[in-house]
Amino acid sequence: MPANATIDTTPAGDKAGFDMIHALVMDRDFQEALRLANEIRQLHPKTRFYEDAVELSAEIPKRLGDFKTLTLPTHNEWAKLKAKMSRAEQVAYLAERIRLVNCYYDLEETQFAEWAGPWQEGPTRVIHPLMELQGGKEFSGVDFSETQTTGLQLTVADIPALAPFLRDDWHLLCYFCPRVMRSQPVCSWATSSRLFAVMINSLAKRDLCRLHAMAKMSDAEIEDHIQGIVRWAKENAVGSD
Repeated sequence: MPANATIDTTPAGDKAGFDMIHALVMDRDFQEALRLANEIRQLHPKTRFYEDAVELSAEIPKRLGDFKTLTLPTHNEWAKLKAKMSRAEQVAYLAERIRLVNCYYDLEETQFAEWAGPWQEGPTRVIHPLMELQGGKEFSGVDFSETQTTGLQLTVADIPALAPFLRDDWHLLCYFCPRVMRSQPVCSWATSSRLFAVMINSLAKRDLCRLHAMAKMSDAEIEDHIQGIVRWAKENAVGSD
């Protein structure tokens, strides 16, 4: 939508947008979210959710296996898997599953195989891939308890395993993630590439990812940029921590 276009805030446009978010985040109903995204593209081109709908209509068909073929293991299952993996394989396994993080308010909320609703416990608790990757305090919205997770204690040496995940920018299944997008309004999206860029830049102690510049790069330029990040990490891994 052009920057000077008039935003359509009609009830029908807003309802379709909020229904799309609800279907994706609350119901994990990718087919319904896709239907609504296409509806918004066709019938509500000037609404606030139009750009989200365009992105999701291209993205959702690529992730219809989420929570079906691509799943999160329980903590016991992860412990067994982790013991058989190399360090790079552990990082890649968790990074691939970041897009499965499903929360209502805070990105650090406890994860369940089944989505039970805002701050409700599902029957099967599973790992939080972001917490297992970088560590942090996993938050329970039910009893307001916190569980400290050490994560993999990432270093610069892990950047080569993280960098490939800058390629695809998946929408996380969250309404609002204030610790990641503090300057954005409620109902803005957190996305995976932003998470990985923050993670990598924190490890590198510099703006290594240049995420804003990446948004203007061609696919070939992005590949070159990612390879540059990998080279920098390999050259600076020793003695960097």
